[in-house]
Amino acid sequence: MRNAEPVEATAATESDNPLINIPVVPNIHQKVLEMVTVENAFDMGGWCQASGHACGMTYCRGGAAVLAAGEPGKKLVALTSWEFAAMMIYKASSPITVSPVRFYESNEQAMADIRRCADEESKLAK
Repeated sequence: MRNAEPVEATAATESDNPLINIPVVPNIHQKVLEMVTVENAFDMGGWCQASGHACGMTYCRGGAAVLAAGEPGKKLVALTSWEFAAMMIYKASSPITVSPVRFYESNEQAMADIRRCADEESKLAK
């Protein structure tokens, strides 16, 4: 380009860029299991319809992972998508992988895998 001038890059900090600072949730699989086993809190039909179960709404596996990450998880969703945010939070939080296709399973299939991952995670902690 003609007469172009260099643009000074600015460094992102952890506090202002959730894409650099993916939240880590200790014992994420056990935390998700705890969240989804509350009566009427789990529904794989939608990622999250609220910020938690206290108001009577439900969330799915991916939504539970995002909510377990708190405000940084919500910011990551706002910048990307709930699928990407949940996938990255799981990846940053545990060596036990959760394929994104598992975000679209039935309630029964998802619950069985959530229990399996939580059990595997508890064995890793020993």
